[in-house]
Amino acid sequence: MQYSSFLALALITGLTVQAADESDVRSTLNAVAAIGGEYLVAHRKDDPRFVVSVQRIAVCTLAGSPVTGDHLVVPYQIYPQESVRKHEEGTVKMQLIFDSEWCVRKAIVVESSKFWRLDFVSLQWAMAIKWTPKKPLYTSDGEPMITIPVAWGESQRKR
Repeated sequence: MQYSSFLALALITGLTVQAADESDVRSTLNAVAAIGGEYLVAHRKDDPRFVVSVQRIAVCTLAGSPVTGDHLVVPYQIYPQESVRKHEEGTVKMQLIFDSEWCVRKAIVVESSKFWRLDFVSLQWAMAIKWTPKKPLYTSDGEPMITIPVAWGESQRKR
């Protein structure tokens, strides 16, 4: 069974993952589950530590009104400590697709930072926000979407 299918099944049923990099994959599952709700998670085939997309399959339960505007601030506190120790820096370009309540319904890595931890924490953050961008584009299904960069680097470590 492919990782993406197995992980989706694991998320839905609560199965324990047994794989070559099982501790990394298990950490991924636990972190996504901590956001709340049910998700489909897709991984790169050549390196399953890299999450390439997260899709909410349950109704969004994030409280409050969506943030409005063109810019969001990614909290520096979520910079993975292991990434800090290993001097991992880069920019993740993500496409965000929103539901009718302006929760991110699906987050897709369009361009990787080249570090799986940074890509994944960016996806986690995206799934935990409600945002109404000023100028969204629309999918062929009429869902609002936007592509954004999330930069991780030296300046965030010094805050």
